[in-house]
Amino acid sequence: MLLSYLKSFADNRALAPERKKQLRTLCRRLRIGIHSLALLDRALTHSSYIDRASGQPETYERLEFLGDSVLNASISYLLFNDHPRFMEGKLSAFRSSLVDETTLAEVGIKLGIPDYVNLGRGERLNDSRAKNKVTADIVESIIAVHFLEKGFEPTCRFVERLMREHIEQRLTDGIRDYKTSLQKMSMEIYKKYPVYRVLAEIGPDHNKTFKIEVEVNGEIKAIGHGRSKKTAEQDAAQKVLELMERMKTKADI
Repeated sequence: MLLSYLKSFADNRALAPERKKQLRTLCRRLRIGIHSLALLDRALTHSSYIDRASGQPETYERLEFLGDSVLNASISYLLFNDHPRFMEGKLSAFRSSLVDETTLAEVGIKLGIPDYVNLGRGERLNDSRAKNKVTADIVESIIAVHFLEKGFEPTCRFVERLMREHIEQRLTDGIRDYKTSLQKMSMEIYKKYPVYRVLAEIGPDHNKTFKIEVEVNGEIKAIGHGRSKKTAEQDAAQKVLELMERMKTKADI
């Protein structure tokens, strides 16, 4: 089944010469060898591109679904093997901090992935929120392409290379739990717990984005986004903490 799926993308002749050149440049930048440039091209195709392409090509979304699982399995495998002293709770928190949208977007933007995305006419990734989400999704879709061609172990090594800087940073700096920090600060100052509200759940079940608001003392608010409720809550808590710290700094002046 997998072999037949790959064979359907074995012919790269449908791609324009300039596009092939772009995709080979991206492969060199990622330090990977992908045979099916057609499959890699699909991994870089945004839904807006369907309007300008003939044949209504599939977008990166199915590959992103697979890549999300492969990424989680790869990070779990790496952490389990490399850090035998980490208990389940720490392994889970460490993994969550590595596979969140912010981290994946940072990895993808640093590699210049947004420059290779197939977009529809007039479509731009100027908005930082949209750019981060699309870039994070496409990092996962590229991981899926690598997995389909190379298998799990080579893909695990690819993921390790992509995430090495962030893994080392978290080992050095630790993982900050913004929700716990906000709760502590809110209780110390206002004697009240922060209140979280889900404002929206956007997208299909396999690729959902959560929009969550946190409120402190009925007046200090921020909105967070993430591909899980926990990630969106952490994002909102971080923003409120930064806001409260700025307010405290002004009060001290």
